[in-house]
Amino acid sequence: GSKGGSSRAAAMSAKVGVEVDPKYEQVVTGFCQDGVCAPKLALTEAQVEKCRRAVTDYYNKVKYTIQTLQLHDTLESKGWAEFKLRCPGRYDMQVPELDGPDFDFLREGAPWMGAVKAILGPECKLVVMGCMLSQPNSQTQQWHSDGDHLSEEEHLPPYAVNIFVPLVDMDPSLGPTEFIPTTHLLFNYDPMHSIPP
Repeated sequence: GSKGGSSRAAAMSAKVGVEVDPKYEQVVTGFCQDGVCAPKLALTEAQVEKCRRAVTDYYNKVKYTIQTLQLHDTLESKGWAEFKLRCPGRYDMQVPELDGPDFDFLREGAPWMGAVKAILGPECKLVVMGCMLSQPNSQTQQWHSDGDHLSEEEHLPPYAVNIFVPLVDMDPSLGPTEFIPTTHLLFNYDPMHSIPP
């Protein structure tokens, strides 16, 4: 990493109380600097397929129940905690099967957990795991942030990390999730200062 990056990783080490593993230094620096990073820490093809089947099966089961019980209006007006319509054709789901032991590779056994712990500290924990399923020609989702700042007065170290794992091969025609680097920073934040410990 660059000198500036090393100081950010050092500041992050002080924040989490452990030294950042050198193999994650670039990830930590990129995350702190840009608010986004894309490390080469991926699931296997078999794991992705297993997740895709679980998500698809759950989606089909819930859609069948909604159809059978004629709950379309409820889905469109508010949905449920585990299954919501974000906009036409775009579903936000919490798939119960993914919480089972067969899917530990998404939690403590995830290939990205070392990087997450380097960013948040060794005691970090998974808070929520959700799946977005977007149908062909679904409505474009508006730009938004997935987490609010804890302070509007000072830029604080990260308190959460969102991990996005596409379950299909992505290209721009599919409307993938997009990120704008540095939009995680407060409008009055001076990026020349390192992250406060």
